[in-house]
Amino acid sequence: MTPVLYPSSASQFVSGFFCFFEETTCFFGIFIFGERKPFDTQNYSTLLNPQPVWSANWDRPVEGNATLKLTGDGDLILEDVDGDMAWSTNTGGKSVTGLRFTEFGNLVLFDSNNATVWQSFDHPTDSLLIGQKLVSNSGQKLIARTSSSNFSRGLYSLSVQNGHLLGYMEANPPVVYYKSTLEANPNSKNSEKEYVVFENGTFNGQTFARGSTAQFMRLEPDGHLKVYEWVQSEWKTMADLLIINFGDCGYPMVCGKYSICSLNGQCSSCFAGSSNDTGIFKQINYKQTNLGCSLVTPISCDHSRYTRLVEIKNISYFTLNWRHLYELDEKTGLEDCKNACLRKCSCKAALFVDTSYHQAMRGCMLLSEVFSLMDDEGGYMNTSIFLKVQNSPTKQSSPPIDFPRKKSRSGTIILGSSLGALFGI
Repeated sequence: MTPVLYPSSASQFVSGFFCFFEETTCFFGIFIFGERKPFDTQNYSTLLNPQPVWSANWDRPVEGNATLKLTGDGDLILEDVDGDMAWSTNTGGKSVTGLRFTEFGNLVLFDSNNATVWQSFDHPTDSLLIGQKLVSNSGQKLIARTSSSNFSRGLYSLSVQNGHLLGYMEANPPVVYYKSTLEANPNSKNSEKEYVVFENGTFNGQTFARGSTAQFMRLEPDGHLKVYEWVQSEWKTMADLLIINFGDCGYPMVCGKYSICSLNGQCSSCFAGSSNDTGIFKQINYKQTNLGCSLVTPISCDHSRYTRLVEIKNISYFTLNWRHLYELDEKTGLEDCKNACLRKCSCKAALFVDTSYHQAMRGCMLLSEVFSLMDDEGGYMNTSIFLKVQNSPTKQSSPPIDFPRKKSRSGTIILGSSLGALFGI
């Protein structure tokens, strides 16, 4: 990596450039690093295990020798080697007089009155730093990366909306996989907008060990929201904040599509079912069962009369925790539920629930996508899922089947950069 801004020798943050793939995919961002060692511009190894916590151009990488400029009219821009603008603060003409990088990891543009015109804290990517907020009705959200080495937008996001902290997974339509009420915050009583703030040892009412060293929070590519702290020369997970609500199996893609997550978090292989169901599903990767399964023959709306339903018993779904049971259609019986899915082209599966959890509840839910399923064998729900599959005219309806619940389941490299930085008014 190539540092550009460094607050002080006591700070554990640095702002600069980092690259993948021999400087063909580069980003300008902010890093948190492990230990407070004096900064040596000639020896970047003093920055122990730096972790990116903000990136300006994560959806628009640049090449090596790109340039960061603070223009005369107050706009901070990142130009690629061909002169194209990859990113901008859009602060031109807003009386910006200077740039400051704080010891808390916040990049700030300010005016002649020292008032903040723009700050990176208002534009989070996948991470929060201590003191940083997620504010409602502001466009702010955490968006997970695709992977540790791919900074493009991933499947998961976290935002504040209508009095709740919501976790979404991108789908059609988007799916809520986490929902919690905002905890009362005495500091927000006079604020026009609701927000949550990451404080040392707490986040939205959840508490965890207070950190004594560098600490940050990140929404991971798999949808987990984790707090990390530098402990004994490595980054360690101090809290996995969403998992207490639904466990490993509550994440929509923990085992990929059409695969079952067992209660211990392991993923099953694709089921064979009865003799009528041979060859319906295939494993995406036999060595990585967490990647899930796919239909051998895609469902065709043009041949809907040749679709049928395959039933799997003792199965739950991530949307069927107690917070989402109210979304069941209680007026639709079992047969009507199944027929509704067969008639509706966009329906990929029908869930039917008959549970005594909290209060007796019985109902139907139609799914437009089939994400990871959850093993509910011996659980509190009497639930079946009916998977829609493409049939041939000679195939007959198949009996309920049991999914084979096999017990198998399955760093970012920061390269050097010769990127330049130019600051001028």
